[in-house]
Amino acid sequence: MIPLFLVVSFALWAGLSAIVLRRSAWGELARRFPRAPETRVRTWRFRSGRVGKVGISGALTIGASPGYLHLGLLLFPGATPISIPWSALEVVATGRSAVLVAVDGTEQHLELTSRLWRAAQQAAGVTVRAREAQRSTS
Repeated sequence: MIPLFLVVSFALWAGLSAIVLRRSAWGELARRFPRAPETRVRTWRFRSGRVGKVGISGALTIGASPGYLHLGLLLFPGATPISIPWSALEVVATGRSAVLVAVDGTEQHLELTSRLWRAAQQAAGVTVRAREAQRSTS
């Protein structure tokens, strides 16, 4: 039998996670870009990145398909998967280790490692446009 405090703790954690996710950048993106049924060409699990102002360490799932960049969260109940069309993404800044990507029509940004960003584009067979005026080399 599972102790009552474990059940209550899990329920509280799941409820708070769902509330926080709905009010964060993740929630905004999930409402605007719901999961697309397109089959992923490649998936990377247990990755780190940033969505909006929230850093996600080791709980991010990233998928690539010809039409979409797919994002998901592991271990977070209530985290709706996101499928952002490649055409809605624009590289804002690049560095040696990270890429900052703007999502059209929102105030949100994604930050992923440069290696993962290149691998996702390559797997999907796409190249995302860059804002030349704000390109960074740091």
